[in-house]
Amino acid sequence: MTVLPSPTDKTRTDVMMAVSDPVRDTGRPPLRVRTVQYERDLPRLKHMATLGLTFHCLEARNAGFDDVLFAGRDGSLSEGSAWNIAFWDGTQIVWPDGPHLAGITMKLLRDGLRELGVPDTSR
Repeated sequence: MTVLPSPTDKTRTDVMMAVSDPVRDTGRPPLRVRTVQYERDLPRLKHMATLGLTFHCLEARNAGFDDVLFAGRDGSLSEGSAWNIAFWDGTQIVWPDGPHLAGITMKLLRDGLRELGVPDTSR
């Protein structure tokens, strides 16, 4: 008989790992995205409720796009299906201020660019 740890057991560890070959360091064509009005549930929290974003991503791909870019009901941009977006306005990096999950790559880029003295803002 297997005994599973209690959900209240503070010593239990959950691990998820993905392994793949390194991505080649070659140029790729620009990403073609389709913008759709969509706001994830609890966007600031990483969770497994991905039905909506997966649906919109597949719909975009079926329409000939590479992925999808989400816009809120007010038209403000937020994020892609599984990625963050930023823009260069000529003087600084501009991150959308719509509801989004601040991904680890976004944090690393933001910290690294700040170390280099590259300003950024959200709007």
